[in-house]
Amino acid sequence: MSAATDSGALLVQAMARLNARDFGAAAALFNRAIALGLDAPEIRNNPGQALRFAGDRAGAEAAYREALRQRPAYIRAAANLVGMLLPAQADAAQAVIATALAAGAGEELHRAVAGLWRDAGRPDCAMFHLQALLETAPGDALMRSELRTTLVGIGQPSAALAHLARVAEELPDRADAKVNYGLAFQQSGDIDAAMAVQRCAIAEDPLCRPAWQNLLLGLNYLPGITAADVAAAHRAYAERFARPAPAPFANVLDTERRLRIGMLSGDFR
Repeated sequence: MSAATDSGALLVQAMARLNARDFGAAAALFNRAIALGLDAPEIRNNPGQALRFAGDRAGAEAAYREALRQRPAYIRAAANLVGMLLPAQADAAQAVIATALAAGAGEELHRAVAGLWRDAGRPDCAMFHLQALLETAPGDALMRSELRTTLVGIGQPSAALAHLARVAEELPDRADAKVNYGLAFQQSGDIDAAMAVQRCAIAEDPLCRPAWQNLLLGLNYLPGITAADVAAAHRAYAERFARPAPAPFANVLDTERRLRIGMLSGDFR
């Protein structure tokens, strides 16, 4: 059997071990395949993943960086390395991103790392990548919704209104697009506009629970509304979403019998 055949078989075994979450064995098999000459950025990224989930951060970082040395604009390895470095090593993550962007990684990397910065609690850093996407993919409604979340995260909900208005306009049949638009109004302090938009979402989809929940919350802050109006809205919600009454227990109503008590908990394993 040739070295190429051996390395190919090792790669198949390594992927099987990786999918089975046997990370230590997967990393060893990947490295054996690489030693036999089956080397490429995609293959270097795989032992990086295996080592990362096995708890070997130093080994994982070395594998990711070798993949990026071979292909500096390799988006998957860059995003994996950034995801591992954040949030503790933000400066190192920034350097990885800058190098990959300089090498030609573009829209896909911006999209990946924007989410990583957001999850790391750094919406300020996510904004740079979302603004870059705004230039290259202005019609991306999902990105504009993400931009809204990020702007709220940095205390600028009003700045999200124009983006969400465009999303609602481009997706007229999507009640959830109106929900986010109304929520941005609510977070900006314009309760009248927020309630109007949430009512539009409910008219579009009477079973849109998030729109109902935002409406019921916002009614508490709407000037001039009466307690009767708030109660009526809650009753309308209940008519659509109330659970059916549970069936009566079939136990014997004997006050003298011994009680049998059961305990259920995931902690009992």
